[in-house]
Amino acid sequence: VVVDLKPLRPLERPVGLDEIKADPAFAGWDLLRLSRLSVVPTPAAMWKRLLSLARTSDPKGGS
Repeated sequence: VVVDLKPLRPLERPVGLDEIKADPAFAGWDLLRLSRLSVVPTPAAMWKRLLSLARTSDPKGGS
């Protein structure tokens, strides 16, 4: 299966892996917990936190 993805818009600021690892909101996320993962589900609460750290509003209308 091949899926073509296109970004809706860039983030206002990059969010580094070290910043994500230091944030308790991401505790237990498979992306940080398991090695060698490139694609993992992102729960809605974590996505909202990522957008907050990136100072970017949700392009779909959320915050």
